[in-house]
Formats: sequence, structure tokens, C-alpha cells
Amino acid sequence: MDKQILRHRDFVKKEIERLKRQLNGEKQLTAWQELANYHQIQVKNLQHERHIHLLVTITFGLIMLAAWGCLFAWLVSVGGAIDIVAILLIIIVSLLTILEICYLGYYYRLENRIQLLYPISKEIYCHIQAMLK
Repeated sequence: MDKQILRHRDFVKKEIERLKRQLNGEKQLTAWQELANYHQIQVKNLQHERHIHLLVTITFGLIMLAAWGCLFAWLVSVGGAIDIVAILLIIIVSLLTILEICYLGYYYRLENRIQLLYPISKEIYCHIQAMLK
């Protein structure tokens, strides 16, 4: 997903530069509007993807917290003794914690990469508005 966002950003920046070099006219305005529509659709798709990853991250976070709760409850119920169930719970909790850390890192990168697209939207919008005046 990171590469897809960066590819889209680079593509749109190249298109902006290409359109800025062209002469003003109705065709250029249409091209800017098409670029704006394309960019808006891509940003919406990426925001949807980000939303799905947020839900997955929250779900795994809740599962991880429940596993930690089970581990602590088990340890309290057996007086802190480490038995086979406690070892299995420790393994499960460790795996879920590592997975959640990876999800958080991925979501953080995804969020920051999508933030890079918002100034491009503003630049396209401002250029179209300037052409309409």
C-alpha cells in the first residue's frame, strides 16, 4: 500500500507539472478537472483502505488485550504458578503483541503517506480556481 500511495503521488505530481507547461485553454481546464476527479477517487479509495486497516488494528488490539487479561486471570487463579496453560497463554500473548505492534507501525505509515496527498488536492483545486477566474 505504501508503494501504491507513493506511485500515485509521483504520477499526479508529474501530471501537474505537465499540465502547468501547457497553454491555457478549455482543453487544459478539462484536463485539470479530469486529474482532480482521478486524484479524488484514488484518495477516497486509499482512505477506505486506511479505514479498513484501522478496524483490523483495533480488533487485534482488543483481542491482544483480552489475551493479556486471560493470562493475568490464569496466573492469579493458580497463584502465580507457571504451568502448561500459562506457557501457552504467554506464547499467544507474545504473538498477538508482536502482531499488534506490526499493525500499528503499518497503520502509522499508511496514515502519514495518505496525509501527503492532501496538499496535492489543494494544489489542483487552487489551480482550477485560478483558471476559472
